[in-house]
Amino acid sequence: MVKFKDDNFLELIKGGGISFLLKGMGMIIGYLVMIFITNKYGANGYGEYTLLLTVLGIVMVFSKFGMDISIVRVLAEIKLTSNKRDIIKVLIRILIISIAIGGIVTVFLLMIPHKIVKVVFKDNLSVWNLKQLSYLVIPSTLILLIAGYFQAYKKTTPFILFNAILINIFLLLILFFFELIDFDKKPIFLYSVAVYLTFFIAVITFLLDVYKRKYSENQRELKKYKTPEILNLSFPMLLAGSFVLFINWSDIIMLSFFFEEKHIGIYNASQRLADISGIALFAVNAIATPKFVEFFSRRDMNGLERTVVKSTKLILIISLPIILILVVFPKTILRINGAEFVSGYLALIFLCVGKFFNSIAGSVGYILQMTNNQKIFRNVMVFAALLNVMLNFLLIPKFNYNGAALASMITVITWNVILIFVIKKRLGFWTFYNPYRDISSFLKRYK
Repeated sequence: MVKFKDDNFLELIKGGGISFLLKGMGMIIGYLVMIFITNKYGANGYGEYTLLLTVLGIVMVFSKFGMDISIVRVLAEIKLTSNKRDIIKVLIRILIISIAIGGIVTVFLLMIPHKIVKVVFKDNLSVWNLKQLSYLVIPSTLILLIAGYFQAYKKTTPFILFNAILINIFLLLILFFFELIDFDKKPIFLYSVAVYLTFFIAVITFLLDVYKRKYSENQRELKKYKTPEILNLSFPMLLAGSFVLFINWSDIIMLSFFFEEKHIGIYNASQRLADISGIALFAVNAIATPKFVEFFSRRDMNGLERTVVKSTKLILIISLPIILILVVFPKTILRINGAEFVSGYLALIFLCVGKFFNSIAGSVGYILQMTNNQKIFRNVMVFAALLNVMLNFLLIPKFNYNGAALASMITVITWNVILIFVIKKRLGFWTFYNPYRDISSFLKRYK
C-alpha cells in the first residue's frame, strides 16, 4: 500500500475538506435566503436586494483598503518569529487604519446621499437604503478582517463562519421569524440586523483567541510593519481587489443602467448558482494561502510549486462535477427559483465556463499577492476590468443578461491565461494541474 508522506498535501486535503463542507453549507443557506426572498418579494424585490448588497460590496472595497488580504500575508509571515506584544501591535495598527478609513467612507455616504442616488444610480436606489448601508460599512469591514486573522492562523472554521456563513444563517432565521409573526420589513433591514449580530460574535471570538493563543517567545521580528509599511503593502491589494470585485459587480451595475430590476434578479440567480462551482477554489484557498506565504518566506520554491500544483488538482477534482451538473441541467435547477428565472439558463452556462477556467488556473491571484507580486496582479486586474466594461457596453444592450454573462466569461478566461504565464515567468512554474504527470508517476511506481 502506498502511504502519503506529504504532510502539506494532507493538510490541504484536511483543511480544504473542512472548508469545502462549511462553504457548501454557507452556499446552501445563501441559496435558501435567495429562494425565500424571491418567493416573498419576487424578482423585483430580489433585484433591489441584490443591487443594495452590490453597492455595499463596492463601498467596502475602499474601507477594507486591501487589509483583509494583507493581514493574512503579514500574520502568516511574522507569527513564527514574533512574540505576542509585536503581533498585537500589528493587529492594533491594522484595526485602527480600517476603522478610520471606514469612518471616512461612512461620513461621505451620509453627507451626500441624495447626489449619489441621483447621479450614480439614477434614482433606482432610495436615500433611506443608502443610509442604511452606510451604517454597515465599519462592522462588515471588521468582520472580514477578523476572518483574515483566523485564516492566517489556519483556523478554518471561524474563518469560513465569519467570511461566508454566519450573516446568512442569522438572515435566514430572521426571515423565518418575521414571517411567522407576520411582520413585514425590507430584506436590507433584516440583513443589517444579521450583520450586527455577526459582528458582535466575531469581536468576542477574536478577543478570546488573541488572549488564549500561545505565541513565540522569540524577540526577533522579520519586519516591523509600521503603519506606512502596512498601507504600502495593502494599497496594491486594494486596487487589485477593487477591480476583481468591480468585474463581478459591474455586470449588475450596468444591467441596472439598461434594464429593470427583474432582469438583475434573473441574472443574479444564475450568478449565484455558478458560484457554487467556486466552492472548491474558496475552500482550498482558505488553507493554502498562508502556506504560500510560509514557503515563499523560506525561499522554498520547490515546496511552493508542489503546494500550488496540488492545490489546483484539488480545486479541479472538486469543482468539475458541480460545473457539469449545472451545465447539463441549467433549466431544471433554475426553475427552483420560479418559472421566470428559467430564461437565465444560457447566462448560467456562460458563467460556468468561466468558473471552469478559474479551476484549471488555480489560485493565481493569491499566489501573486502572497509572493510580493501584488503590483503585477493589480495591473492585470485593471486591464481585465477595462475589458469587462467594454464587453458589457457592447453585449448587454443587445443580449441583456446573457451578454453580461458572456462578457464575464471572456474576461475570466483572459485574466487567468495572463496570470498563468506571469507566474511561470516570475516564479518559474506552471500553476495548472497536469494529470499526465500523476499517471506517469503511478505507472512508474508499480512497474
